[in-house]
Amino acid sequence: MQLTVSAILESLRTMADGTLKVSFALNEASEESMTALIRQHRQFGWLMFNPTPDIEVPDEVAVNPKGDNPLQDLNKALWVYWSKTTDKSMPYNMFLRKWIAKKKKEILDIIPKD
Repeated sequence: MQLTVSAILESLRTMADGTLKVSFALNEASEESMTALIRQHRQFGWLMFNPTPDIEVPDEVAVNPKGDNPLQDLNKALWVYWSKTTDKSMPYNMFLRKWIAKKKKEILDIIPKD
């Protein structure tokens, strides 16, 4: 079974036995993709990673999302914001985590203290 998903290469680590451990984050994995990955857990296979830094998410997708998943819609909107307003020196996944941390702090700061 061949599976294609969008992913962010998050980390690389050399193991004691000389192998390389590679970690990916899947931001928008569908239920079908997640099920397929779970079925393949601990299986041997081949990995092809194709970096695609110039992918464009059309503005209308971000501005007028048609999905049923508000988190995916927000992610798409933030990707368009990142791609159009930054110099992209910070990878999108890091930008997203910083943005979430900032918004979380803003929300926590306005919650009344008991």
